Amino acid sequence: MRYEENGKIIALEREEMEMVLRHLKQFEHLVKEFELREKQGLLSNGWDKHWAELKEFLQSEELEGSEVANAVKADGRYCCQWRSRGLESGKTECNQYDAWYIFAWLGCVGGAIWRSADATLQAGECSNMVGCP
Repeated sequence: MRYEENGKIIALEREEMEMVLRHLKQFEHLVKEFELREKQGLLSNGWDKHWAELKEFLQSEELEGSEVANAVKADGRYCCQWRSRGLESGKTECNQYDAWYIFAWLGCVGGAIWRSADATLQAGECSNMVGCP
């Protein structure tokens, strides 16, 4: 995976990217546990403040246009489009995520690695994304 940061191109090997994805999966599990305990009123004193700060951070990272009307949770709605490469280039597949941005990104990138595909993640419904049904 390659990305550009401040004019500098940074490349991650597949193994490094898979390690990042594994750590994010663990983080996702912790966030879901916080959400469950908050819903059940089981966050102990101190942890409620940590969760409030973490939730504020997660909300600040959400992309504009990802808001879900009347949402039960504070997650956003995202569409991931995978585009095949090589001999089967041109095939697209789309997947809708209702998740915090970082976890929608995790699913999108993880799926792209698994498929050996290119991916684009955008806020909103897949029906609004060019190339998606």
